[in-house]
Parts: sequence; structure tokens; C-alpha cells
Amino acid sequence: MGAADEFGDLGLPSWLRAVCRGLNMRQPTRIQKEAIPTILQARHKTILCAAATGSGKTAAYALPILTTLRSDPRAFHAVILSPTRELAVQIAEHFQAFGAPISLRIALVIGGGDLVEQQQQLAKAPHLIIATPGRLGALLRAENEELCPSLSRLRYVVLDEADELLTKAFETELGDIMKAISNPEMRTTEYQTLLFSATFSDQIKLLQQSGFLKNAAVIDLSDENAFVQNVSTIQQNYLLVPQRVKDAYLFFILSRHLDSEGKSSGKSMSRSLADSKSTIVFVSTCSACELIATTLQILQLSPLRLHSQMRQSERLRTIQLFRNGNQPILIATDLAARGLDVPRVSLVINYDIPSSSATYIHRIGRTARGVGLQATGKSISLVSERDIDRVKAIENYMNREILPLDDIANKEHVVMEELGAVLKAKAIARLKIIERQSKDGANEGLKRRKGGVSSASRFTVSSKRASPE
Repeated sequence: MGAADEFGDLGLPSWLRAVCRGLNMRQPTRIQKEAIPTILQARHKTILCAAATGSGKTAAYALPILTTLRSDPRAFHAVILSPTRELAVQIAEHFQAFGAPISLRIALVIGGGDLVEQQQQLAKAPHLIIATPGRLGALLRAENEELCPSLSRLRYVVLDEADELLTKAFETELGDIMKAISNPEMRTTEYQTLLFSATFSDQIKLLQQSGFLKNAAVIDLSDENAFVQNVSTIQQNYLLVPQRVKDAYLFFILSRHLDSEGKSSGKSMSRSLADSKSTIVFVSTCSACELIATTLQILQLSPLRLHSQMRQSERLRTIQLFRNGNQPILIATDLAARGLDVPRVSLVINYDIPSSSATYIHRIGRTARGVGLQATGKSISLVSERDIDRVKAIENYMNREILPLDDIANKEHVVMEELGAVLKAKAIARLKIIERQSKDGANEGLKRRKGGVSSASRFTVSSKRASPE
């Protein structure tokens, strides 16, 4: 049976099946097979869907939403909420790809974007609103009389990465948005709430137990440890190194990739790293991201950086450069750990070990995208003495041992030869960051004195082309 027939069996129209063929979607994934007909049948007001990262969850709700939009082309058809700006932009890109044959109007309402332009997009009665809760909540407070009636017309409300959106960080904004959407004085039709996530968090389970979601349809494909199994084929290793020399080992791994002198009978880890296409280095804080990226830049590695304190235009440009393979090294906080679809990542390095075992899975899962749900990849965790308990907790969570990386550990003498240069580069990096922060502060002060504001990237989403506040 061909892809067109399989997608057709789910209730998708011929034009959308043709789009799937054009996007090389050969057959629906398991979450798409389960979720698409359930959404289209509209028997349930709330649908909870959990499936592993990279399993096609965006298409699982985008395709039925576009199906009903084509048959009933109303304005304010759906709102899709995302916990991060980058994921919101990615969702908009997916909708534009799927909705290319129709005149799709999208309002991208995210922090860091031009507020006036986003107000104008909403005034043009878009079919879809793709938003972060912070910015949409702010617009709702500013334009309550105009925006509330529009939100009360929505047919679909989607919470992408629902486990993140249902945390206290988004409680106020999400509450205001849902109150406007469900306003009984304005709403004349029913709407569906679609919650999508990699796993059902404790918060979602609590809502189920409390009866708030008792009539919801539940599609849970995260059972049987699928979340952990998704990374089961990734080669996971650790290096036990003192905290003070972590940077030297990181530089050694990234700059050498490493020795290409693997033995003829099978590749060593050093040789296989030489085949890596792109690498993500995860750190725990924005300041660490800046310091490590600047240090490596001084050492001539030219990495990209990604964290929440960057301007939105810089964040989007970084993601685009990394996706295109222009610069193959990305230093990032956990902003890049969830949701973002970045293909061709074959190595993840945990410079800092996350406190959450689930975050570890999300991080190394960046290497398992684009080739299949159990794609191969490599991860290396730089473990200091203070990280040992966290690593043990992660191993217990996965029911799997993370193996030591002996062929790099045995090169300690080579790493130490670079230690002086790395420490010197790090000291220079600290000075550069202080200078940059002082300059940025002076520029911001000058803009305020002139009555201006910081420039932000403008987001224009036309009908022909498809970030928290």
C-alpha cells in the first residue's frame, strides 16, 4: 500500500496526501495513525497524546487541522501554543510546508518579535495563531476587547510540549488565554483541546486523576519505556575528568575529532568521531554558554551559541546556520534539548550533567532525529566528581550502564599539553564578555535617552510562506 493510500485511510483529503508525498512522508508514523482519525472524528473535546521525540507529533495535529480548515476556511481556526520561540517558529514552518497549496494565513506571536507587526497580523484575521504564552498573554491584556471575541471562535487549541506548558512558569499566561478561549458569553461552538508531549508529566497525570480530563481521549505511546528506548541505539559514554580540566577535554574532542588512527578491525571512538556531521555541546546556564563559546572561538573553532538571553533574531539565525551545516558546532543550553528538529547531529556532549534524567534523554535524543526513531548517534558526558550521583540516577532511569570512554581517557598526556592554551583562552574570553556586556549596556542606555527601543527581529508570515515572552 502506498503512502497516499495509508494517509487516505486516516481521513486526509487527496491534496494533503499529495503534500505528504512531496515531503517524502512515505507512511504515517504510529502517533499519526492514532491521533489523526481521533482528532477528525471530533468525538472528544480533549485529546492527550504522548509519543517519543522525533515521532512526527507536529504532523499528527497539523494534518487534521488543515483538513478541517480547507473544508471550513474560517479565520481563527486554531491556536498552537509552544513553550519556546524557536519551537513556535519551527511549527509555523511545518504548517506552511503542509499548507502550501492553500492560502494559509499565520500569525506568529512570539517574544522578541515586533509587537506592532504581530498586532497587525492578528488584525488581518489569520487562520492560525502560533504563539508563546507570554506574548499572546501580553497582547490579550493589551487588546482584550478585540482579541477575546476572536479567540472564542477557535476550533482547536493545541499545547505542544504540554508537560512544559503546564508548569508554574506558564500558569498565569496560560490561564488567561484559556479563560478567553472558553468564555461562555462569547463562545457559540465547541472546540477541541489537543495536548501533545513526549511523556505524560506528573502535572498531566494529576489533571487526569482530579477528573479535569476524565472525558479525554488518551493516546499514550510512551509506554513500555519507549521514551528511553528511543535512544537505546545511541552510543553513550562518559569521561571522568576533574572540573578544572573539562575545557581542555572539550577542546580536545572538538578540535581533533580525535585521532583518525583507528585500528583496521573496527573504528575506535576517536576515529568514529571524525565522521561526525554536527555536534551539540549542552551546558547548564546562559553564562556558561557564552564563556565556553567565546573560549572556543578564541581557540579557532568558531562555534555557534544558543541560549535564552540572546536576541530573537540571533537565535533564529543560529538555528538556521546549524541546520544548514554552515557551522557544525553548537554550544547550547537546554533551549535546544526539546522539540527542535535539527537533522544530521551525530554527537552530543554533555559539558554539564543535567539534574533531570528526562532532560538527559531529551539532550542525547538530538542525535536520533531524521533517520528513524531509533537512529544511531553518539553522546559523551564530561563527568566531574560532583556529577557521579547524577550519572548513577540517569543509569537507573534508563536501566542501562553508561560506559567509560577509555580511548580518550588514555590520552590524558596529550590533553594536558593543550591545558595552558585553553586556560589562557578562557581568561581572555572572560575579559571579552565583560567588555561586550559593558558596550551593550552603554548602547541600551543611549537608545533609552534618545527615546528608542532595542531593535528586535520582525516576523512576517505571508500567505505563501510560513518564541516564551
